[in-house]
Amino acid sequence: ADISSYESVQELRKSVESSLGQVDILVNNAGVMPLMSVREGTPEDLKRVLEINLLSHFWTIRTFIDGMVSRRKGHIVAIASAVAYLPLGRLCSYVASKYGVRGLMEAFNDELYCDGLQNEVFTTTVNPIFINTRKDLIDALDKANLLGRMPIFSAKTMARAVVGGMLRNRQNVFVPKAIKPFLIQYE
Repeated sequence: ADISSYESVQELRKSVESSLGQVDILVNNAGVMPLMSVREGTPEDLKRVLEINLLSHFWTIRTFIDGMVSRRKGHIVAIASAVAYLPLGRLCSYVASKYGVRGLMEAFNDELYCDGLQNEVFTTTVNPIFINTRKDLIDALDKANLLGRMPIFSAKTMARAVVGGMLRNRQNVFVPKAIKPFLIQYE
């Protein structure tokens, strides 16, 4: 499904619910990471980053939250990034999108609290340094001269962190855990 399209996400919900049933756990993990400064790329490039990395979170949450609220149970996970706390140059569109995810999840968590749902629908925002999931990511890190200077974690390590955060109903998870005190110093 094209998660950058609200209509496509609506169709995805219908398909998932008809074949698998109601959604109780939503993990927003889609993302693109172009190596692009503010002066680089086209308006379409920037729009694509924001649609996939940020707006898709709005679309999926809006699409699946009502079912969770009516069942009074659910968990929404957003994969953000350590750059939502400590931005890196040459990744401006990516950084902006991940700051947006961080802000969305913090504000949405507050909405759940205001609606009295904080003990029924939970949120977890995962803030990894880098995850080794795609060749384009490794290429971008290499081009930015970050390869070898920044830890890159496997998908398996990330999965463990996500599940652990969900089981403990952690609002924020940092991968690796050791970066949390360093990152929140720069808030």
